[in-house]
Amino acid sequence: RDVIESNDIGKIVLEQLSRRIEKFAGAALFIDYGLARPEYGDTMQSYKRHKRVDVLRNTGGQDVTANVDFSALVMVSEPIVQVHGPVLQGEFLMRVGIVERAEVLCRATNDPIKRGKERLAVRRLTNATDMGAKFKVLGLTRKGGPVNPAGFQ
Repeated sequence: RDVIESNDIGKIVLEQLSRRIEKFAGAALFIDYGLARPEYGDTMQSYKRHKRVDVLRNTGGQDVTANVDFSALVMVSEPIVQVHGPVLQGEFLMRVGIVERAEVLCRATNDPIKRGKERLAVRRLTNATDMGAKFKVLGLTRKGGPVNPAGFQ
């Protein structure tokens, strides 16, 4: 009676995207909430106006979502392209300088409320108890490309 989620269409899309990167170069960056390793269980959920609601109650009138299984994406892409991550969103953003960038924005305004909102947003995006650990970041580049692109070092 265990539930195992599988995103077969997502795997097909990732394979096609990986083939394009292999052939034409380029890169792809995925940021979403999900699992670094697969787990048993149902992660499907639904939201309307930022509140959790019954998935089947108002079909088509609300957002339906599920955790991304990043390990499945890695498994599909790794034979074709260079895979970076997944890493926690908070770590990724800190490595690419979110705090420093936010401080530049804060110094550019005299509005203390705006500065407070900016700093609060950074905290929410990077905090381990919020989006910083729930969201993961995965990068794809052509094999032979950068070993550690920005954010993945």
